[in-house]
Parts: sequence; C-alpha cells; structure tokens
Amino acid sequence: KENIKLEKKNKGKEKTRLKIIERIIEKSEIDLPEILIEIELDKILYNMESDITQMGLKFEDYLKHLNKTKDDLKKEFKKDAEMKAKFALVLNEIAKVEKIVADEEQVVKEIATILEHYKDADPERVRAHIENVLANEKIFQFFLIWERNPINSSEHFACRIAAPIIAGSLQHFKGLNFAKRCRIQNSAERA
Repeated sequence: KENIKLEKKNKGKEKTRLKIIERIIEKSEIDLPEILIEIELDKILYNMESDITQMGLKFEDYLKHLNKTKDDLKKEFKKDAEMKAKFALVLNEIAKVEKIVADEEQVVKEIATILEHYKDADPERVRAHIENVLANEKIFQFFLIWERNPINSSEHFACRIAAPIIAGSLQHFKGLNFAKRCRIQNSAERA
C-alpha cells in the first residue's frame, strides 16, 4: 500500500513538473542548436539499447524485428529529443537566473554512494550527473513553492520564470515581445 501511494505521489509530482516546464517552453522562443538534439537522440537510443540488452536481447535483432534502422528510430524520436533538449536548456537557464546550485555536501554523499556500487564509473561524469540531478530537484522545489502561492496563476508563473530567462537571455533565448506580454499581463493581474 505504501509503495502504491508513493508511486502515485511521484507520478503526480512528475506530471506537475512536466506541465510547468512545458508551459515555460511554450512561452519561450528557443533557438535550439542541432547538436543538442543529436545528443538527446543519442541518449534516447543508448538507453533503449541498454534496456533491450538487459533483457538478454541483441539490439540489432530488435531492430530487425521492428523492421527499422537506427536512423528510422532517430526520426521517430526527434520530437522527443527536441523537447528534452529544450527542457535541459530551460532548466539550465532557470538555475543561472535564480542562482540555484546543488548542495556540495549532498553531492559528495551521492558521489560516494554511486562510486561504491559502480567502481568503474568516471568520478567527473558522476559528479556532473549528480550536480545536475540535485540542481534540477531544487529548481522543481522552487517551482512548487511558487505554484502554491494562491495569487500566482499558471500563466503568471510561466511569465515569471520565462521572462527573466528571455530578458537576460544568453544565446538560446530571444523574444522581447513575450517579455512585454508578460509585463502587461502581470500588471493586469495585479489590478
């Protein structure tokens, strides 16, 4: 029973997170470099291949069974890869704008746990992964605190997060019209 409750809670939490990020992505104009899409496609295919291999199957046999090539799968997963790349860019920008970083003590603890179980893992890659995961968790906690405030509509929330990203935009974000729209809307909400 506890596991079912925890699973439902986690699914709800994940759904809320996705909804928030999708809203921010929808409100942002993102100039997405093709290399980021390729990296995400590679990750998707790597995970798929790992899952299939763990089931005792050969990836090539799996592809034959589907009557597809890796390139076919890349075409199928391109939209997912684009969304994941945008997702990563947005989270990265939010972390910069809001100055959100992982807690070093927690990072060190998690690294030790992972290296204990995976002796051959590259410590630098493990650190980068852990810092990313923990920073993202803090970003989502930030979202939830913001969202719980009853005066914040989801539209206002998306503007609140996306406008500084766009206004302080590095090379990935552009769109002053959106920032203006958010300022106008936020003023209207206060009235």
